[in-house]
Amino acid sequence: MYRVTFVICCVLLLSGQAVGFAPIGPAASVLEKGQFALGFDYAHNKIDLEGKGEGSLLLSEFEILWSMATELGEGETDAYFGKISYGIAEGLELFARLGIAESDFAWGLGAKATLASSPKLDWGIGVQANWFRLEQTRYFSGDTFVGWDRVVEFGPIVSEDEFNFSSIQIFTGPVFKFDRFRLYGGPFLSWLKVDVDCEATRNVTGVGPGVFWVDEPVSLTYSFENENDFQFGGYIGSSLEIVKNFDLMAELQFTVDSQLIGFSLGYKF
Repeated sequence: MYRVTFVICCVLLLSGQAVGFAPIGPAASVLEKGQFALGFDYAHNKIDLEGKGEGSLLLSEFEILWSMATELGEGETDAYFGKISYGIAEGLELFARLGIAESDFAWGLGAKATLASSPKLDWGIGVQANWFRLEQTRYFSGDTFVGWDRVVEFGPIVSEDEFNFSSIQIFTGPVFKFDRFRLYGGPFLSWLKVDVDCEATRNVTGVGPGVFWVDEPVSLTYSFENENDFQFGGYIGSSLEIVKNFDLMAELQFTVDSQLIGFSLGYKF
């Protein structure tokens, strides 16, 4: 029975997980009142997740329940967003994102405000929130365990997984202006919520002392909730106006447990 638990749990916990974020960009607003901007954001994110997992395993009439600290390890994701921004007042803009992360739906909202402005330096503050949900079915091949007094054959695993990710970032920082070039960066406070629910099934055939299963169904349910939810981090980036009102941006974000590399294109009108 413990061998069955080990095989299924290792498959679920060591599989790569995905987390979706997005670039921050300059903290100060770049739009005038009534001005629009359309853009495209790309982000490649890496993160280490730790938290609490709970699960149950059912084999024939036996059921095992457990609760344990869990480390899912490092996961990566690629996210692609279309973005629209609008200047609702001088020095204040709102924006929305819509896109995909790991082939599933993702979206976000945010706002930026300019706190101080001069010909060479702006200072701003902003907030952005992003949501991502992934549902997937995974298949894993079976294997065989041979002991000194028993043989157990494990059939293929079918795992139904659901991942829900929510993130909020509050950020601030300066924007240094050099003709068509901008250099920006600063600190941010990040909140991340990750919920994972998995249901896995497989059939087991076993022969040995006290063991006799013939295609006996085994089911496992597992849930995970992260604990490293609030973190301070930093970001740094630059933007270049390639042609009038058309900008190209590159950015790096980092916390103790995550890193993000992002690129953006934007057109103001």
